[in-house]
Order: sequence, then C-alpha cells, then structure tokens
Amino acid sequence: MGTPDTRVLTKVPEVTFFFWAIKVLAPTAGETAADHLHFTLGLHPVVATFLFAAAALAALAVHVGRHRYLAVAYWSAMVLVGTVGTLVADLLTESAGVPLWIVSMGSAALLLVVVTVSLRPITAPAREGWYWLAVLVAFVLGGAAGDWAVELTGWRPGAAVLLPAALIVVVALARRFGGGAIASFWLVFVLTGTLGAALGDFLARPLAEGGLGLGYEVTSLLFAAAVAGGGVHLATGHSDRTERRFGLEPGA
Repeated sequence: MGTPDTRVLTKVPEVTFFFWAIKVLAPTAGETAADHLHFTLGLHPVVATFLFAAAALAALAVHVGRHRYLAVAYWSAMVLVGTVGTLVADLLTESAGVPLWIVSMGSAALLLVVVTVSLRPITAPAREGWYWLAVLVAFVLGGAAGDWAVELTGWRPGAAVLLPAALIVVVALARRFGGGAIASFWLVFVLTGTLGAALGDFLARPLAEGGLGLGYEVTSLLFAAAVAGGGVHLATGHSDRTERRFGLEPGA
C-alpha cells in the first residue's frame, strides 16, 4: 500500500498531453449533457445539479475506495465533479443572481485557500479530499470567469474560445521559463475548464447566436465519445500511470 503520500500520488494520473486533452473534453461532455436536460427536456437546473452531484459522489466513492489509480474511475469522477462545478457556477449567477465578478473572485480566493491547505502534511484520505475539493472549486471558477469574460468583451461563442486558449499558451510559456509548477498547474486547470465550456457553447449554440448549430445532445455525445476514446487509450497504454516512480507495477 505504501506510505500515505505515495498512496495518493499513485491515484492521480501523470500530467501529459492526454491529461490536458481529456481535461478539456471531459467537463464539456457533462455540461452539454446538463444543458440538454435543461434546455431540451425542461429539467430544472437545481434538479440537474442534484442528479449530477449524486452521480459525482458515487464516482468519487469508487475512486477513493481504490488503492491505485484507475483511468476509468478517475476520469468518471472528473467528468461528474466538473459538471457539478459548472452547474453550481450557473446556479449562483443565473438563478441566485450573484454577479459574475463576485463568484469569480470568491471562487479564486477559495481555490487559493484549498490548494494551500492541501499542501500541508496531512493524512492520505484528507489530502485526497482536498484535491477533489480543489477540482470542484476550480470548475466553479472556470465557468464563472469564462462567462464574466464574455460579459465584459461581448464576444460571440467562436471568439470566446480564443481567450482561454491564448492564456493557456501564456501560462505554458511562463512555466517553460521558470514559473512555479503548482501555480501553473492550477491556472491551466482552471483555464482548460473555461476553454472546454467555451468550445462546447460554440459547437452547440445555433448559427444565429454565432455557434455551429450542432445542438447540446450531439455535442455532448461527441465529447463523451472523445473522452471514452482517450480513457481507453490511457487504460490500455498506461502512459499516465505514476506507479513506476515508486517501484510499483501498474494494476498492482
């Protein structure tokens, strides 16, 4: 089982190109599915949030209950937690009427606190819990900040994709030239959520609104298929497994 720190480290994937690619695709699959339930089927956003929250808790129970990283368990939890985060951002801003800038700044401050606390030398289960709390808050921030940027700029869906994409490049370059690893990771983590949401809106929204008109159902299915394909690749190739750092074999 290893030491507490080793146990947690082996339950998160290696941060590779595929990690970031699936990270962009995963929340979009869930969010567009939620939008389909709301806009097409008429399901109330609060009900959708509770449904996805229940599914997220179930997925987290499976993931936390394992002693080793499993791609299917991890990314299932990521899709569902990410969906809950974006839904919470929508509920706060659209249903509760909280200004976007308040949700953005508040979730940014909360994320800073959570990430700082999670770096302290605490027990393995607690560290894992703080990690997933940080993931949830990062998705709330990504959703709110993305909408706030669109509100400030007035950009249409296609142009809205460009801002988070450009910022990701800036952070990557900063990391390349000596930027902090932890700060860079969480900045890109937030921005990829914003990018995924913007990309989903661009594909799903009608042509009259500046989108490609694919619809929420088709977009959700396309992104879900892409996530599943990426998950199969990782599950069979083990390119994202961290166990070998600690002298362990994949699946041990």
